[in-house]
Amino acid sequence: RRWSACSPCFGAVPDMESALFDFENLDPNIPETVRNTICDLVIAWASFDSLVSQWTIVSFGMRMDAGAILIGTMDTGTKLVRLEALYRHHGLNGAEGIKSLRKQLIEHAEVRNRVCHAHCAGIAKSDPERVIFAPVKDSRGQPGKMQVEAIHLDQMKDATRFAELASTNISNLVDVALGLRK
Repeated sequence: RRWSACSPCFGAVPDMESALFDFENLDPNIPETVRNTICDLVIAWASFDSLVSQWTIVSFGMRMDAGAILIGTMDTGTKLVRLEALYRHHGLNGAEGIKSLRKQLIEHAEVRNRVCHAHCAGIAKSDPERVIFAPVKDSRGQPGKMQVEAIHLDQMKDATRFAELASTNISNLVDVALGLRK
């Protein structure tokens, strides 16, 4: 069996139109180090998403329970857009920082989304640092073919570092807003 190759943003294959992923190159056994990298990413992004929600709620002067009802499942990017608008509206320092955070979010979110929302098929035998994901997406114009995406472990680690650093900074802001720090 063959699947068509992945999105060029993941750098798996140079020629997207004709590249096919050969299942002979797939090792379905996911090493513990790869599993740990994936786990670290998921945990870091869960904290980041939660802290952005808390930051949004306290910035709008709401209690956590009421804010949780209002925010619901709003995506993180939208929360940051609203935070930036609030900061600009009140002339608060930090609007540019929020805008910068949102840009960084966009840079790393695609890796996070693929890891969290696609089947992890294994690793590439030819490059064990590339993890193969099957996002259940057709390969446009190629009937019978499906996309796979190869994400390098370094991309996952970069996305994890982003979420961890952002979480630390946002946690400090939330603590100050809640009067837990000075």
